[in-house]
Amino acid sequence: MKGLFLLFLAFLALSLSGRNIDLEFLSPTDRYAYDLASFQGINSLSFRIVTDSSGAEYDLVAVEVWPDSVVERHVGLLPVRLHTDTMEVNVFAQALDAESAKVAIPAWGVMDDIVRQPTSHHILIECIAKDGFCPDDEIPLFAYSGGRPFKVSIGGEIMEAYQFCDVRDSGMHPSAWGKEFNLLPYTYYLLRPLGVKSDN
Repeated sequence: MKGLFLLFLAFLALSLSGRNIDLEFLSPTDRYAYDLASFQGINSLSFRIVTDSSGAEYDLVAVEVWPDSVVERHVGLLPVRLHTDTMEVNVFAQALDAESAKVAIPAWGVMDDIVRQPTSHHILIECIAKDGFCPDDEIPLFAYSGGRPFKVSIGGEIMEAYQFCDVRDSGMHPSAWGKEFNLLPYTYYLLRPLGVKSDN
């Protein structure tokens, strides 16, 4: 009995010391500003990072996913440093033409250019994880992506439409979205612990 109790305490300690970084997505608080930005063609989302891991530093990485290749690039001049507090981050994206867009993350001083990827049906999509993260995990944040394509009949005419909820709510890592949902080329953003090399 004593052995089981000690095992339980060890498991509890491991659980509490493990996944202590949570990513929470927020609904817009200013509907007028949100609608005005949407009218101007500016897509937005907000999230907060809640952690008790002070001082953890990460590179912000943009990952471009193509049908036959993956291209990574570091974004921003300085590492992202987490504090023992809630960090709230707003993200904005605007298509410049049919094959380029800008993504801005003001809290981290980032203005990123997406080029040679389609933009006409792309929006910012949350990377919703099934669980929290450890300090040494990569943390997928969001993607600038299209949705799952499907056909719909409108007035007897067959038209192409896109389902975004399937992608967002899948709980899958964004690297797997392309093949799973037959997506057009897209870009997702993640935090990678400083000094850790990519597997790609």
